[in-house]
Amino acid sequence: METIGKRPTAVPSDSIRLEFIDKLYAVAMEPERFTELVDIWHQQLADVSEEGAQAFSEDMRLMEAHIRRAETLFSMVTSNEALLPASLVERLHSEPQPALVIDRQGVIVGLNPAAVQTLGVSEQADCSSLDLDADTLGVLQEHVERVLVGDESATAEPVLVRGWKHASGEAVVLSLTPLTTAGGRRLLAVRVVDFAWPDRLTPVVQEAFGLTRAEATVMKLLAQGNSAAQIADIRRASIATVRSQIRAIYSKTATRNQSEFLRMALGLAAVESVGKSAVPGRFDVAREALDPPHPREEERHLHRLADGRVLEYADFGDPEGAPCVHFHNEFFGDAMAADTVRDAARSGLRIITPVRPHNGRSSPYPRDRATHDQFARDCAELLDALGIDRVVHLSFMVGTAFSLGFAALYPERTAGMVIIAPTFPFQAPGVQQALPYFHRVLAGILNSSNWVLEFMCRSGMAFQNRAGTRQFFEAFAKSRPQDLALVRDDERFLVMEHGARLCAAQGHQGFYQDYRERLEDPWSLLMKIESPVCVLIGEHCRSSTAESFRLLARERSNVSTCVAPGGAHYVLYSHARQVVELLSAVWQETCEVSSNAVCQQTER
Repeated sequence: METIGKRPTAVPSDSIRLEFIDKLYAVAMEPERFTELVDIWHQQLADVSEEGAQAFSEDMRLMEAHIRRAETLFSMVTSNEALLPASLVERLHSEPQPALVIDRQGVIVGLNPAAVQTLGVSEQADCSSLDLDADTLGVLQEHVERVLVGDESATAEPVLVRGWKHASGEAVVLSLTPLTTAGGRRLLAVRVVDFAWPDRLTPVVQEAFGLTRAEATVMKLLAQGNSAAQIADIRRASIATVRSQIRAIYSKTATRNQSEFLRMALGLAAVESVGKSAVPGRFDVAREALDPPHPREEERHLHRLADGRVLEYADFGDPEGAPCVHFHNEFFGDAMAADTVRDAARSGLRIITPVRPHNGRSSPYPRDRATHDQFARDCAELLDALGIDRVVHLSFMVGTAFSLGFAALYPERTAGMVIIAPTFPFQAPGVQQALPYFHRVLAGILNSSNWVLEFMCRSGMAFQNRAGTRQFFEAFAKSRPQDLALVRDDERFLVMEHGARLCAAQGHQGFYQDYRERLEDPWSLLMKIESPVCVLIGEHCRSSTAESFRLLARERSNVSTCVAPGGAHYVLYSHARQVVELLSAVWQETCEVSSNAVCQQTER
């Protein structure tokens, strides 16, 4: 392996220590300053030799008390609402109507003063504490379960719900709008719709729909949230008469039920009141790509593991094709562009992506289980359930650690490997300096303390939620113009953003669990693999990284390297066709090796 010439050993100066501590507390107060903390760490590691880096790590352990205090401060200052995008917080507090945001656990993670006053709740309370009657709460909780935990396709449009307050019995109309933040967090925005029906709208509606004067009056009362009994009492009419008038209103307005009628009535009020603050609007909803990336909702599945945990996985491409297990990256998840998947299907490849614990809908790891070994066993159990014996691996960046973990436990099930952009955890002795920016920082963090690692992951997740996924990715691609251009390309970014939602679904834990345990000597594990291995390296990756793998290829006849012309680290998105061709080639080589082995055994 290549070694880097040693520089004079440097130990952090008092000024460096103080600067790091200052940044630590700054990030705890303002997650948007996360990159400042990463930058100072990277700068310090760039100025020291291996011995100096170890001294820096020891120094960080001595500063663990500061890290613990910063973590506490972060928890106090960075409330759930502070982890919401700034634009959403601004929208909440500008709403004159009661408005709040609920997460997938049913916890209120943001609300405005009107919601505190009207619904009697506070941030971080459970939505069951809202001043709503049992039936209305049941509908709300059912909607949370359906659109945030269940089928993602159910999150497309806002829903109007008619309900009642618990204490007063007063009628309310709730507008429920699913949304996905830039960081991939799925939330439900709830607005209590309380508007005054404009008197001048009544004759307009009466004429437009051919209503009688009595029906127009009943329509106004119905739109204001009154029940048939309340309308009958107000109009001093029988309930039978009012119900007959309501049926006539539904018929004339071409609505089939109260929900459809309320949607139509609110729309009329909104049109009449354009420009007024009381207009019931909708929160921002995630963009839809014209040709959406994969995996799509129908390609996602849940597998119940033997120990009771759930493993989410995706299955797409050619359903009868050669199976390839994709060990996904830590930032972009299992996302692939539509044209990549079409190429894979045409090439006879079936892509299966097990979602690691703490990502997507996969359950957490069991307690005290090594991450790589446990995930390898989870994957083997999934393959058994799918009736698949051998697979070719496709791994991207950190996913390679999990690919190697599987190959170490199940060499007989590993038909070959395609490794994309090998970076972390491949820090052979002397080459840590050659790691790319963010992975080099991670390597330094792992040499110090899990407290540092978790704080960095948690504050990084907060930065992503606050600043948005694109800015988050740009921060870590800033030293590589080729990758930065990909992040700024709208079409490719939609794919990356699609995968980022998977990685961010359970907050920072997905990142933390991916990094917290390193493989012991990944180079040795790689050298033990007997099946074909192809390593794809971007032309603009650090030369020392490429040379390390070229040296490995000279030692191992089953290992080959391939260059992605003009590429850097994000070559799965810039050189997707080349990736598919390599997967096909590795499968072909595996088949030829197997065929030759059978022939030799027959000859004997």
